[in-house]
Amino acid sequence: MTPPSSLQLLGASTGGIRRHVVTLSDALRERGADVSIAGPPGVLDGIGTLDVEIAVAGLGDPHRLPPARRAVRRAAGGRQLIHAHGLKAAMCSLGGDVPVVLPVHNLVIRETDGPAATVLRWVESLVARRAAHVIAVSPATPERFRGGV
Repeated sequence: MTPPSSLQLLGASTGGIRRHVVTLSDALRERGADVSIAGPPGVLDGIGTLDVEIAVAGLGDPHRLPPARRAVRRAAGGRQLIHAHGLKAAMCSLGGDVPVVLPVHNLVIRETDGPAATVLRWVESLVARRAAHVIAVSPATPERFRGGV
């Protein structure tokens, strides 16, 4: 069985998420899947190639969110799912016709996210509830979303 066609979307990243997206995309392609990777210009420099450049927006730049959502919808056209890696990628992916799979790579933590943690936790919960599927990459994830996902 061929895996579903997907758009792998990530926001700005310098570490594990971007490497995960490249590894996952390569593995899916080896199994015959139609996969595209989208994200901000340069995000995969040195480890892979973007198929589509999208300026993924976050809470700090809400005026960029509508154009980013339109760009994601165009890039996802005809795909069976969007695999949104990270909170910003999820914010840009939701609200269209293509189901969104959200792997929760990082949870918002009050001690490290500071004063914005309350708003970020609300957004984190909102995107998790609206995603078609949530992938827990650690035992803490289901605990955070118990009853909501």
